[in-house]
Amino acid sequence: MSTTATRAQQFREFAEQGDHQGFEDLWLERLDAAPAEVDSFIEGGDALASQGQFEKAGLYLSMLSPVLLERELYLEALQVLRKMAEVAPRERGLRHGLLTAYRGLYADDPNLETFLQMCGVADGKDLKAAVAQMGIFLCMKEGAYLYHPGGWHAGRISEVDADDASLVIDFDEKRGHRMSMEMAAKKTDLIAEDDLRAMKLDRLEEVKRLVEDDPVELIRCGLRSRRGKATLRDLRDRIAGDIIPTKSWSRWWQKARGKVKAAGDITITPGANPTLELGEETGGYAEACLRDLGHLPTDARRVRYFRDLMKEAPAHEDGIPALVGVTANLVAAAPEMSTADRISLSFLLAEAAQKWSEITSHEELSPAQTLRDHDAAVKALPSIPIAGHRVAAMLQIKQFEDVDWPALCHRVIIGGAAESADHCLSDLLREGHTQVAEDSVNTVADRYRDHPRAFTWYVRAARGDKLPAGVRRDRNPVLLEKSLVLHSHLDKEAIRLKDLKPTASDESKDLAATLAKVFPLKDYGFVRDSFTEANESEAMTLAALLRNNRSLNSDLRDRMMAHMFRTRPEAAKFDTDTSAAASDPMFDTSIIYTTERALQARRVEHEDVVNNQIPENSVEIGRAASYGDLSENAEWAAAVEKQSRLSKLAEELAEGLQKARIISGDVQDGTEGNVTLGSRVSLTDTQGRHHSYTVLGPWDVDAKRSFISYLSPLGRALVGHEKDETIGLDVAAGHVEYTITAIEDGLEDAERSAP
Repeated sequence: MSTTATRAQQFREFAEQGDHQGFEDLWLERLDAAPAEVDSFIEGGDALASQGQFEKAGLYLSMLSPVLLERELYLEALQVLRKMAEVAPRERGLRHGLLTAYRGLYADDPNLETFLQMCGVADGKDLKAAVAQMGIFLCMKEGAYLYHPGGWHAGRISEVDADDASLVIDFDEKRGHRMSMEMAAKKTDLIAEDDLRAMKLDRLEEVKRLVEDDPVELIRCGLRSRRGKATLRDLRDRIAGDIIPTKSWSRWWQKARGKVKAAGDITITPGANPTLELGEETGGYAEACLRDLGHLPTDARRVRYFRDLMKEAPAHEDGIPALVGVTANLVAAAPEMSTADRISLSFLLAEAAQKWSEITSHEELSPAQTLRDHDAAVKALPSIPIAGHRVAAMLQIKQFEDVDWPALCHRVIIGGAAESADHCLSDLLREGHTQVAEDSVNTVADRYRDHPRAFTWYVRAARGDKLPAGVRRDRNPVLLEKSLVLHSHLDKEAIRLKDLKPTASDESKDLAATLAKVFPLKDYGFVRDSFTEANESEAMTLAALLRNNRSLNSDLRDRMMAHMFRTRPEAAKFDTDTSAAASDPMFDTSIIYTTERALQARRVEHEDVVNNQIPENSVEIGRAASYGDLSENAEWAAAVEKQSRLSKLAEELAEGLQKARIISGDVQDGTEGNVTLGSRVSLTDTQGRHHSYTVLGPWDVDAKRSFISYLSPLGRALVGHEKDETIGLDVAAGHVEYTITAIEDGLEDAERSAP
């Protein structure tokens, strides 16, 4: 660490510890010994300001600036005075110091005095703003580059007229445009000569030569145009098109990535859309690899990074040192890794030791050693980060003498690690263990709720024609029905276990997400094939499961239903509800029944959206648009998207209000003794537990007060039934039954309940 950095750290430590005497002694000592080391002093001022001691920071800095001005160190003095303007703009002597520093440093600039007056340094009130504007004006010279975010893009100053404080700028989209300096300071950004936006303005051919000659410099230029930091996608948007053909971008980046990573002044995080940052020289390729490793959040990601590095490193001059450094880091971390991550690491280390003599093997991390505990290895199979190692692990375990191979294969199959299960199933059949193979597959297919991961593997294997001949393969309609039931079960299980067992909840959510990815495979071929093969009864069941499903993403469910209707149009007419509710005019889709209270709340919501939220968001769109460059204006895009959502919501609310019909006596006429709208129903389930619900409209639903919708599965099942009748209901967890023990009028209570 440099001496200046050490002093700066000392200042910060004194400030954070509240040691004012130590801070002052060090300040006075350095003021006498080396006043030109302004970076450490400024760091000290920042440290005090971060503690809220702005006046004290200004006082100490005011002791330094006169010393620098006296020695005619105008540049250093201006650095200190700018910091004073930031933390203590009312400090005595600040204006005089600024004028002296500016006049000493820019004595040859004929526009200096005009700028000092225009910005307010000479006699303005806000010195902080004046100093900021002065910095911009001093850079506005002929030949300097600007960027206009509002749509004119990059431009170059061709003329500066200090008398009327204006500029003539040749923008990419508007040549010879005259603009006041004040407006230019507000509406444009100064950009460097080597900023990609500036280079594209008048040196495009030079930039195009960098594509092949110096791709690293091209990335540097792109990063400068993004203030030194950007994602790869941002850079692609900036570079691809007029510099690199868009279709060639991926191929170009694959070639350039290694060179960029080896550049000492660019850091690049791992991942498909990494973040690149331009900074100080930080070392070569080997150091960059260790930095990458440190950025990765999990051991699984680090192990996969090691695998990718083994492919990439040999192409670099210091690739072997990079591999050696990463290997040492991973070996040191291995004792804390999970069994799954350690298994993959052991295979990679064995492979690396065979290829490169610089990498030594580690007996304790050999595949034979990490797989010695068969039980732990089998449990870890689904989580092994590199898929190929799941099969390699099984081949290694089979070599152990104490292994009951058929029994272990059965455990692997019902465990559901896809690649391992494929291998074990084929191996069992090849070696004549047909009964074990059949029993394993039957267990997965029949007890799918007990083995959800294995069932997900089974569905994918069946759909991909990967199940060997001779083992059971359920028909597509059966697979789809079980998949829908299982997904609903997993989703509810995740919610139920959320607070009690976070690990189980995460596992269930992961399985539900994995299973949901099966449905859209090959353009929803699973859904279409299932309905094509289904008989009428099966189609009715599948249609009901889809129609009433609440666990799938709504967009996915809607797409599945669309494919269902195209394949079996008659499925739109199917309804498995056999209660009287199925033909009850109450369920007319052109009517929405509601309490007066809920209707009023709906009207208020509609008025708020139409009269308040939409107009307010329109103002927000206009404000965001004023920031310019709509292609990169996130606030404008968000406001437009919100406007679309609000407009859609307003339409839905208005449509609902047109359908609304208040639940009243005439609606209930002729239903005496039966469950109807407004009924408070008491129920007893098969386990003797008591429940009570009020059947109301969809806008009245309130779990705290046990208000349910007449359109819900339970509401539909109850409507039309009498006291002492038993109703049945199919839910994701199975079939449940309730006996109606009492029916009362709950409408009056619902109307007077607080909103």
